[in-house]
Amino acid sequence: ARSKVDEIIKALVEYDYETAVTTSDNVVEDFLDSEYGDLVISEDFSLEDCLPYEDPKWEELDTVIDDALEYSDGVMHFVTREDSYDVANAIESMAIIEEASPFYDNAQAKMVEYSKVYLDETMKTVDSYMASGDFASAVDIISGLRSEFENMGLDTATIDKVLNAILTEYAETYVKKAEESFNNKDARAAIGNMDAALQLCPDNAEYKAKRDEYTLYLPFELYKNENKLVEEGTGLGFGPVDSITANDGTEMTNCLKLSFKSQGDKMYVKTTYNLAGKYDYVSGKMFLPEDRKNDSAKGYIKVYGDGVLIYESPVITAGVLPQDVWFSVTGVQNLEVEYYGSRDYVEVVVSSHIAISNFTAQKNFPETPVAEAPAE
Repeated sequence: ARSKVDEIIKALVEYDYETAVTTSDNVVEDFLDSEYGDLVISEDFSLEDCLPYEDPKWEELDTVIDDALEYSDGVMHFVTREDSYDVANAIESMAIIEEASPFYDNAQAKMVEYSKVYLDETMKTVDSYMASGDFASAVDIISGLRSEFENMGLDTATIDKVLNAILTEYAETYVKKAEESFNNKDARAAIGNMDAALQLCPDNAEYKAKRDEYTLYLPFELYKNENKLVEEGTGLGFGPVDSITANDGTEMTNCLKLSFKSQGDKMYVKTTYNLAGKYDYVSGKMFLPEDRKNDSAKGYIKVYGDGVLIYESPVITAGVLPQDVWFSVTGVQNLEVEYYGSRDYVEVVVSSHIAISNFTAQKNFPETPVAEAPAE
């Protein structure tokens, strides 16, 4: 009887569960019934009756059957999976099987296999967030991976075995994407990709240094209130607006709108910024809003770098289409921008309504090397 138990245990461990779960919901019971009939599962007579009372051999078989049920359940969740939740359930089933079980080695191998699939599926979600520019959500998912695996029942050694090599591989893909973004002069995307890489490999000094390098190329947003050192003048309604339609129908974003209202003939607002010598040029698009396109009042800006006039814009008034703004600020520490406006008529109080879109200071990106043709 004891040798028969050993035979059954061996057969259970070696059984092809991957194929069986595609045709049966009760794999273990069906296998035992087809191969051993009433010998294992019977209300009248079974192997248990052939062994001494409370023989540990029967308890061993009983435990192995429980493990077989858990193992087959995990295989079924994985083989018939519809989403990552099924994969997680498969991993949890394998994690229940203890080291003393003859199923343990197989279960450990399956955990690693399933965890890699779970990780691949998770990283697809991460990639979709990265592609949409939602770097924060992508980083949040990555940072929660270890705790997710712990909740599935994986021990630290298995988690490290699954995560370390694969996460390093994924990290390198984000480093490459960061470089591509940087070469395309998109510092924000480059930093977002480096943040993802650092979540995967937080102790990588090279990644940290590369991220710090990319931050030097972030635009300094002159349209944001928090970046102004000082603001003074007679203009009202001076401040950032997310979006404004220009007089040519173009939707302008990240706008600084200036609505001058005064009894005087001349009005101006002056804002001061600390550039600290970090940037090379300022750019933007100056325009008249659609709802003010017939205003004949005039508006323009003058810019001073460390007290020296370095730029004066075209005059914006009715009939003038959006105008590019660009001037060099290489080495400039202190930047002052003066916004001038005038009224239509003395009798009224409304005058210039000008705006600037994406008014930013920027450091020059390094030139991307051009590959040379191979020598003949």
